[in-house]
Amino acid sequence: MPNVHIPASPGPRVAERDVILRVRGIRSVVHTPDGDLPVLDDVNFDLRIGERLGVVGGPHSGKSALARALLWAAEPPQELTSGTLELSGRPLHSLGEQRWQDVQCRRVALLDDYVRGVDPGWSIGRQITSAVSRRGGTTEASARHSAVELLDEVGMPNPARVYGYLVNELTAELQIRAMLALALAREPAVLVVDEPLAHRDPLMRRQILGALQQVSDSRGMAVVVTGRDLDVLACHCDTLQVLLAGRTVERGPAKQVATRPRHRYTEALRLGHGFTENNDRSHAAFGCAFEPECAVGRGHAECRQVTPGPTAFSSQYGSVTAKCHHPTGKAPARNVSGRRRAQRPPG
Repeated sequence: MPNVHIPASPGPRVAERDVILRVRGIRSVVHTPDGDLPVLDDVNFDLRIGERLGVVGGPHSGKSALARALLWAAEPPQELTSGTLELSGRPLHSLGEQRWQDVQCRRVALLDDYVRGVDPGWSIGRQITSAVSRRGGTTEASARHSAVELLDEVGMPNPARVYGYLVNELTAELQIRAMLALALAREPAVLVVDEPLAHRDPLMRRQILGALQQVSDSRGMAVVVTGRDLDVLACHCDTLQVLLAGRTVERGPAKQVATRPRHRYTEALRLGHGFTENNDRSHAAFGCAFEPECAVGRGHAECRQVTPGPTAFSSQYGSVTAKCHHPTGKAPARNVSGRRRAQRPPG
């Protein structure tokens, strides 16, 4: 049975806008010799036109798996097992491979911290020009001009000169900007950005996220960006969604989640506390995966045996939903009971 889904408010800037991407019940597993382990467990959300959603979590939270699931893809040995995606009301999860390639070329694009989808033997400009030309209705000269404009739009210094560079001739930051320009050449409605410059300088990450914010605002393009730094994402996103062991444990307006987190795991992320996450509870079917390292819930039977149900908290920015037996702050507005450990059959 899926968890009861109570949608939290998006950031107030986009609260009245129409939903462009609807995600329901996404589940995936990784195949191991000892059996299948859950990677994503019943992930749900709505993404509105022009909204920037930050998906926050540690190294084993499922962020990258979710980023690829939004293109109905998974990195082997992972496999998507259930869920639905709708883009502007159109079901995507049932499309064939060829139709999905068309969707990825024109409607949903993925950008990550690895140089994927970029030909090392072609100049950046030539690849962007080719992507613009595939949209049709343009000449070679016009497509080339558009490519230079795209490089300029993403903050590339001296875009006309960089047009002729190979990707390996660029710094890590400029590679990300070039890949962003290449993604924008397809004019996507939704851009999925998986941990941009995750292992780079914090200032560099902020600059890239700033560029994404400007592009999103100017184009009205929705963005899903994953990362570990809650405060940095909160500065550039409307809404935050926190993942722990493949489950959504908190979601709401970015300012509220960042300044007053309700789940103990979100609070630990905000404070920068170190923890392993990949513990003996990471793949447990029931209970809270943060229990072994939670200062409040550690050792509590309910935290080990009962999956917390969603609790809604009101705030000046909108409602926040958290799934925690011992949330921070005052008494919640309402609570929905969680899942209890099922009795396993003998043998």
